[in-house]
Amino acid sequence: MKCIILFLLVSFNLNAQQKEEIVFLYQEEKDSITVKKDERVYDLGNDQTYRFIKDQHKKTRITYSSIKEQIVSIDDFLKLNDKRKFPEYYEKYSFYIFIKEDDDYGYLMEVERIWLVEDQIID
Repeated sequence: MKCIILFLLVSFNLNAQQKEEIVFLYQEEKDSITVKKDERVYDLGNDQTYRFIKDQHKKTRITYSSIKEQIVSIDDFLKLNDKRKFPEYYEKYSFYIFIKEDDDYGYLMEVERIWLVEDQIID
């Protein structure tokens, strides 16, 4: 009996610690990229800044149809969290940016949220 309870507690903790995945769509007309040596900084509308580091984050080529249902706009993401404490709610999510290559394919990149003050990254 103790083993079953221990198993259930461990399973619950593992599920509770898993971060929710948020996918944003990069839009060339509204968003910008700053490319440095091994990293890219994405400025997505509404002053949301994310960083992709080549050696730390994953980048995968996938079909747009496989990801389009999971894409969230920045405004919807902020509305979803308007009752939560800023900026702590960012810790509850894993962030991804999807960049369309053409109508069928694109790249899904794992990114991290960063804050810029006078164009300098603040950790």
